[in-house]
Amino acid sequence: MSGILDVQRFVKETTGLQLHRILSNPSLANEVLGAYVTSRHETHSVKSLSMVQRGLLGCQHLVPTIKGHLMTPWENLRVWEERKTTQLRPPLPVAIWCVMVGLARGHGVATTNLARKLEWLRLASLLELGFLCLLSERRIAGVAMRWLAFGTGSSGACCV
Repeated sequence: MSGILDVQRFVKETTGLQLHRILSNPSLANEVLGAYVTSRHETHSVKSLSMVQRGLLGCQHLVPTIKGHLMTPWENLRVWEERKTTQLRPPLPVAIWCVMVGLARGHGVATTNLARKLEWLRLASLLELGFLCLLSERRIAGVAMRWLAFGTGSSGACCV
C-alpha cells in the first residue's frame, strides 16, 4: 500500500494529475513512472527499492492493460537492483581456517585407512584453496610457502 501511495504523491507533485489519468495513457505512464523510479533511486536509500517495486506492481494491478507498456520503469528498477551493493557476511577468521586445515591434515596423517586418509587430505586441500580465494591478490603474493600444507610431510597446518 505504501508503494502505490508513494507513486500517487510523486505523480501529483510532478505532473499535477491524478494517477489514474496517467495510467490511462500507456506512453505517458511509461515516461512518468520511469522518472519516478529514477527520482527515488537518486533521493532514497536502497531500502526503498522494494517500495518502488510494490508501487509499480500496484499500478499494474490497478490497470492490468498497462502491464506490457512499462518498459522504462522496470528497466530503471533492474539497473537500480544491479547497482545495489550486497551485504555479505564476513568470512571466517584466518585462525579458524588454519585450525580447520590443521585438523584435516592431522586426521589425514593419523588414520590408517587409505580411503579415509585421502578424504581428509582432500578436505584439507580444499580448505586451503578456499582460504586462498578469500585473500586479495596483494595478500596472496605475501603468503609464504610455510603457510601451505602441500608437500610438508607432517601435519602441515598453515600458520599465520
